[in-house]
Amino acid sequence: ALETSNGIHFVAIGGDEHGNIHGNFGWVTIEGEAVDITYVADE
Repeated sequence: ALETSNGIHFVAIGGDEHGNIHGNFGWVTIEGEAVDITYVADE
């Protein structure tokens, strides 16, 4: 996990039985709105 002083965060979680990597990242916009992205990295 990584979080910067300006509110950007990133988390990657190890692979599942198919080798897929799960994770999420996000930030807060200038307007104060939280943006969160969740992903699965696969082939």
